[in-house]
Amino acid sequence: MQPIVKLVIAGAAMFATLGLIAGLSGMYSLNIKAKTVGHGQHGTARWATKREIKKTYTHVRFEPQLWRKGEHLPTEQGIVVGCLTRRHRLGNALRAVRNVMVVKLLRKFHAIPKTADETTALVDTGDVHALMIGAAGVGKMGRIDAVSPADSLGMIDLNCRAAVGVTQLCLPYLTRGSRVLELCSTAAFQPMPGLGVYAATKAFLQSYTKTLHYELLPRGIHVTAVCPYWVKDTEFIPLAQDGKPGQFRHFPLASRSRSVVSLSLAASALNLWVATPGIVCTLHRLGAKVIPHALLVPLMDGLRRV
Repeated sequence: MQPIVKLVIAGAAMFATLGLIAGLSGMYSLNIKAKTVGHGQHGTARWATKREIKKTYTHVRFEPQLWRKGEHLPTEQGIVVGCLTRRHRLGNALRAVRNVMVVKLLRKFHAIPKTADETTALVDTGDVHALMIGAAGVGKMGRIDAVSPADSLGMIDLNCRAAVGVTQLCLPYLTRGSRVLELCSTAAFQPMPGLGVYAATKAFLQSYTKTLHYELLPRGIHVTAVCPYWVKDTEFIPLAQDGKPGQFRHFPLASRSRSVVSLSLAASALNLWVATPGIVCTLHRLGAKVIPHALLVPLMDGLRRV
């Protein structure tokens, strides 16, 4: 088979995959209110009875101030869906006889202290899923010798050390069906003149995320490395530009954050280990697989100067 035929087939497969992801992106929107019964929502709703609440949820003393100090840590894993205070429980009992005046009199004579705010958390411990998104990152444009050591080490600390640290702190709390999205970059696919340290940190994060994807497969946890192109409506580009030699001058065909989020969530639902949420980053990913880096690096350096 001729090389050009292989290239055409690869391009057709790429566009078919992008079309599938774009079609599925609407099915995984975070806008729950836009869903109707029969389209992501099912059944009817009613208020739960007290007996059902007591049976369904674990009651845990809600003491976040002590938890932050490492004291009285709860052993139950779950999501806090509501709470009850001592005042609420007494109020509910008095409402049975609808005697509001009694409550006022009791409070007046301090039988019900206004400070009695001991709170019990209602914890849902069943089938808890988590969505962990590692989106913190920083970049500095410029030649490597023009970027300060402090800025270079800061990129390594935030993009690598912090990302790994936060992810591994979350791992014990991820259950089957949970998802992890690590925000990498299309810069991870090749050495990047003008973004040398940043590209290296994202290459590290992409490799780490791919390994995590493989190792968490048996636990039913989705892990995806999100590798977008320039995103025009975030703070990244203004913060990365500071006038040093080796700046990028233009950002053609830059993406918007809304489309990046939508396509990335769809890729996570499909459990793709790498998501390229856009045409440019997808073509870049394919090109970096077949074109030697010895040619890609000067080509990128030339595009940076345009």
